[in-house]
Amino acid sequence: MKRCAILLAVLTLATACKQSGGSVIVPSLERPGPLAFACFSEVDSALTMELSACDGMTGASSEPFRVFSFGIESTRGEVAVIDWQAVRAVDSDRTVPGFTFVHVGEAPSAIVIPENDSRMTFVANYGSYSVQSLETASFVPDALQDTDDLLHPTTVTLPAGPTDLEYLSVGGAAWLFAALPDAGAVAQIPVAADGSLGAPTLIPVSTTLPAQVAASTEPDYIRICPIPTDVRRATAAPRVPRSLGALARPSRLALVERAGTVELVASDASLPVIHRFTTAAGGLTEVSGFATAVPTLEVAATPLVQPTHTDLSTTETAATATEQFVYAIDAIDRSVLVVSVGTGAVLPVNVGDRVADRVTIDAPAIALESVTPGYDVSDETFLGRCNPATGDRRTTAAPGAMRGVFMAVSTTDGNVTLLDIYDLDATCRGPAACLGTGNANDTLVYEHRHRPRMAGLAVEAPYLGSSLSFSYLGGSGGLASTGAASSGIGPGLLPIDDGTPGDKLCPGTTLTSGRGRMYAAIASSGDAQIEGEPLICLLDDAASIRAQRFAATWEALIPTAQGVRGTLVDGGAGSHTFVTEDGDFCSWGVLGSADVTSAGLSSMDPELGYAGDSLVITADVPLATRADAACKDLLIATSGTARIRIAFEIKQAFGDHLVLGDFVRDANYTLPSIFNSDPVGAFARISSCFPGLVSYEVHVHNAYLVSSTSSMPRHRIIEGVGTACTIDLAGQPFDPAQPDTARSFRALPGQNFIHPQIAFRPSTYADLKSGMSAQLVVDVTNVQTPLRLDSGFLGVALRFNPADQHLYTIDEPTHGVSQFDLDPVSTLHRVQ
Repeated sequence: MKRCAILLAVLTLATACKQSGGSVIVPSLERPGPLAFACFSEVDSALTMELSACDGMTGASSEPFRVFSFGIESTRGEVAVIDWQAVRAVDSDRTVPGFTFVHVGEAPSAIVIPENDSRMTFVANYGSYSVQSLETASFVPDALQDTDDLLHPTTVTLPAGPTDLEYLSVGGAAWLFAALPDAGAVAQIPVAADGSLGAPTLIPVSTTLPAQVAASTEPDYIRICPIPTDVRRATAAPRVPRSLGALARPSRLALVERAGTVELVASDASLPVIHRFTTAAGGLTEVSGFATAVPTLEVAATPLVQPTHTDLSTTETAATATEQFVYAIDAIDRSVLVVSVGTGAVLPVNVGDRVADRVTIDAPAIALESVTPGYDVSDETFLGRCNPATGDRRTTAAPGAMRGVFMAVSTTDGNVTLLDIYDLDATCRGPAACLGTGNANDTLVYEHRHRPRMAGLAVEAPYLGSSLSFSYLGGSGGLASTGAASSGIGPGLLPIDDGTPGDKLCPGTTLTSGRGRMYAAIASSGDAQIEGEPLICLLDDAASIRAQRFAATWEALIPTAQGVRGTLVDGGAGSHTFVTEDGDFCSWGVLGSADVTSAGLSSMDPELGYAGDSLVITADVPLATRADAACKDLLIATSGTARIRIAFEIKQAFGDHLVLGDFVRDANYTLPSIFNSDPVGAFARISSCFPGLVSYEVHVHNAYLVSSTSSMPRHRIIEGVGTACTIDLAGQPFDPAQPDTARSFRALPGQNFIHPQIAFRPSTYADLKSGMSAQLVVDVTNVQTPLRLDSGFLGVALRFNPADQHLYTIDEPTHGVSQFDLDPVSTLHRVQ
């Protein structure tokens, strides 16, 4: 009767709440964070000692083992458990309505369950300055508990809040290592056999910066089919180091497991170094770290991998796996860098117009995770490697069937990009000519270490879209197969001049290469003298080329080179200047004719022969001078007749002012004009019509400006001696054999225009004068896309589970944890 009365009271209260508009709040994954994993045995109703007991589990209801994930809830200070066989949260206290989780402290920041001893769970608490050990079974009511009092949970206090935690058993001793950024130290905490924690020892990290290491030519893992004889190699000089503070702030940790040794590495959110520690039974010893030139936020280490891709005639063993890498997130711009563990160098990992020493991703990075499906470095003979001769995995080797070593990078756009490091199936990819499987849809294979993995099969290289067009004086047209305007009127394209008569090569390509640094997307035909010569070349790198539209526009505005606070100043004795309050001409890439002449250019430099940019006044004549008859041609017309363009030659450019030359005749203005007929005396008249501040633009002059929908405009203009703008020949030399060195947005008629993504050569055309309109439009299409996973809104953490071989992403804003299979890549489950 008493139980019935209590139940009746509860039901009455629930009904009253419902009638008043309230509801019972059921706890959920409010702000999920990092995960740890353990294996649960259905037979024993207990958590197994080792995570590997769940090896091969798929989550089927018939399986005797279940994978449980344990994730911190940083807002409520709890640990939430998810049963991935039932695909639901585990209720830790069934006496409380709804799902409840175990409270572990204030603002938990990291969680660890040792893979070889899952009896204890270790949690770092940033808010309560502590690390605690807890019985793992205490989070799972159905699990067999420690009724014999063999385990002894403990809490230790630290001098600052820990942000990350790593566990290591070495030399018969077990340790926890906690990153303490606010103390500039790493805490090492002994772990006893009963799970209790001993007194922590604080190890202040060094603030001495190691010397930077220049990247040398290292072994490079690459699998390309058709087999090339010439592959573009990335190059980069070490950066100038930058710091975000004077004190060390070690924030994230990772273990670097090498043959017979284990090192601990720590990112530093303040100093440009990744700290390194050797490990032994006695704890940590700091050694010289990796000089990264920038502070870092996250670190992740790969296992040992083979140095290069080898064919089946070469034996691969565990002993030949000698390369290892540490990935990190740049604290300044959230780009991703790669450090060679063997040399300590930040590696050049990219070609084209992207930053050479940063991995190609399309959004700022948030988290990193080393992903190793099907990979076991202890496999002495690499039996898991795909072998077409034996028929192993011949039909499943594909971009989305991932076995080997990869790096997962979550970004702010909600995606997770997967990067190639070592692919166990690479040997089986490609047609029979490359010793592959002969898959008809997998004919162009591109796998390159530290580059995004391509998402789909490819049978064709990137090519130019059908919208290739050339417009002239407002009329749209196309190009004939020879490169001339199809209408016969207007400019077109000339064959690219490779410097050697008779050769038909794109920039950067050698005579012996099967696939060069660039390849001909369009070659000339129909004229015996130039038959087969390349007209347009594209970057030959599947991971770096991008689908985009290039436009070469005659005398277009230099990107960002415009303002509203400029003044025309007559300095007397024929000295005419333009002074700005809001301009930065050198950083905009502005060049005057004298700047080009004084630069001492070689015959290879793309600016050679350029006569300088032009200043264009875009303001309307002010009311005070509008009635002046001398200004009538300068008025912005309200009818269909356009005013004459107000443009001056630029003789010399400085950071905040320009030295001007003559008025530039406007060939598009057909009415009689005193400015076109007397360009020398135009400055005095125009300056009198514009006595105050004017809006302005800087355009290229008698040249094309090349822009694109994806690539950033590049130039090598800097402030030289006396603040004059000059071309940086020493710091940014141009080598036509290395298209990546090209930094110019000006395409001069009759000269090669080389961009890291594209190359062409505009023709000369006598009737094309200043003020006229002409434009070449090129669409690059059929570009392979990187393999990405949709992690939700913002993947704040990633975790790979070696037992079930799944990747887990934690999406904090949508309160969800997603589970992905990697072989083949697919979304399995999501718990919110």
